[in-house]
Amino acid sequence: MGLWSDLKEFFHPITSKFEWFGKQVQKVVNCILLLIVYFVGVAMTAIPAKLTGNKFLNLKPENKKSHWIEQESKTQSKEDYYRMF
Repeated sequence: MGLWSDLKEFFHPITSKFEWFGKQVQKVVNCILLLIVYFVGVAMTAIPAKLTGNKFLNLKPENKKSHWIEQESKTQSKEDYYRMF
């Protein structure tokens, strides 16, 4: 065996402990960063929306027969339809 493999074998318990510690630190840092991004993104959108009274989801039920949006029909010539493609 060479010197390099002997050194790897000698330091393996230490490096495995450092690897475990690094993964634990990674979990904590990721959670903290995701919380910061969430609160910055969601809170910075929600606060102005609440101040202006904007509602992104219309959750109140409406008494309608259908939820389809009525649109006026447009009649076009056959050539206009062929131009689309």
